[in-house]
Amino acid sequence: MRIAIARSPPPGREPYSGYLDPVLRELFARAGIHHELVTIPAARVFGEADSGNLDAAISPVRSAGAEFPRLLSMSESILPVELAGLYTRNDIRLSSVEDFFDYRLAHIRGWKPAEKYFSEHQRVELARNPGVLMSMLLHDRVDVVFYATYPGRYLANEIGLMNLKVSEFHVSIDVYLHLNKRHARLLPIIEASLLDMKADGSLDSILAEHGIRR
Repeated sequence: MRIAIARSPPPGREPYSGYLDPVLRELFARAGIHHELVTIPAARVFGEADSGNLDAAISPVRSAGAEFPRLLSMSESILPVELAGLYTRNDIRLSSVEDFFDYRLAHIRGWKPAEKYFSEHQRVELARNPGVLMSMLLHDRVDVVFYATYPGRYLANEIGLMNLKVSEFHVSIDVYLHLNKRHARLLPIIEASLLDMKADGSLDSILAEHGIRR
């Protein structure tokens, strides 16, 4: 099963907490399914899975919606992801969504969680991938980027972006699996495997190794 996922930093390297990989390895091993992650731009994740070019998609969106009628969404979330504003200036304070509107902001093009909060923001730059996003902050093209904290810290370290700060405002969202309808028979198998991982503590154990709690 080839699974679309938005481009992100390489998993499993400090300080980025690559906890998705071991979760998926355990999940699909229990389900008896070989899987491969295919990284593509966030705006194309659902489209590639819906068209059948890929078999499934992983996204921080609960339902693919009417725009992608050939996708079946798993009701159980796979794992949580923390999103926040990332910045370096000492004078910035971000304790609410409204505070972000006082600053030049950037997020990844087509990234639904960011669009939910900042579709009305008048000073938003859109980045094609996380590397470009963090580079915009490094070169002072924006004041704040809205992104997942763990990969954001990894990228900041990689490009020499020092003194990265995380906003007081943050949200935890859940990541879901969406299958193309041709794999409908696999959906209950995968979901049962995930429920087993949650029940026996193996999911929490994997997350705990990376400092994450559900």
